[in-house]
Amino acid sequence: MERVADRFAADLADLIRRTLLPVNEITIKIAAIEHRSSFSIFNDEGGYIGMELGADIAADLNLDDFLVFENDYSKSVGFFESLLFKHYQGADGSPVVFEDAAKFIQALFTQRSVFEEFVRAVEGVPRDALNLASKVATRGYGKPFSMDHVRGAARDWYNQDKAAAIRGNEGLNDFLVKVVDKVIGDRRARAFMFPSNERHPFIEQLFDSRSC
Repeated sequence: MERVADRFAADLADLIRRTLLPVNEITIKIAAIEHRSSFSIFNDEGGYIGMELGADIAADLNLDDFLVFENDYSKSVGFFESLLFKHYQGADGSPVVFEDAAKFIQALFTQRSVFEEFVRAVEGVPRDALNLASKVATRGYGKPFSMDHVRGAARDWYNQDKAAAIRGNEGLNDFLVKVVDKVIGDRRARAFMFPSNERHPFIEQLFDSRSC
């Protein structure tokens, strides 16, 4: 049974396909969460309402390829290095002028590996990077940030923000506990494989919140 939200998205996508896509002077760019966005509804006759990926539109960029540490080390580190530096530059009354982003990060963290741990902790989410940076700054105020500062802030931030939301969903919380016990506890691993052709609501919710 189709949901109202799915129908609305498909109707809007269909309107864009019929009115804007045929106009060569207009470029349409859509940002969406992978596996969580649907822009078409198919009927039994093979027709559809909306936009079909591959036929009408193409998936051009996956931001996780650029922002997630494990996918591309240099691009993710470079992005978050620039992100923090630009926010510092944009602050009123910045006390010290740095030559570039690299010099800023060098002054901010005790070692390059500490900043890399920071990038790994935010899992490619710019909003989370800014939230974590504020918590790291609180822990290490007045001195260069160490590994203990980053890991302690990441733990606090997870417990106060992401874990709090998960605990409100008993089924999701139980599922995450089982994953942690099985993968980290029993297998001593940091990751696990999941079939790409299967959909599981708990996996998708955890992935969306970068809690898995």
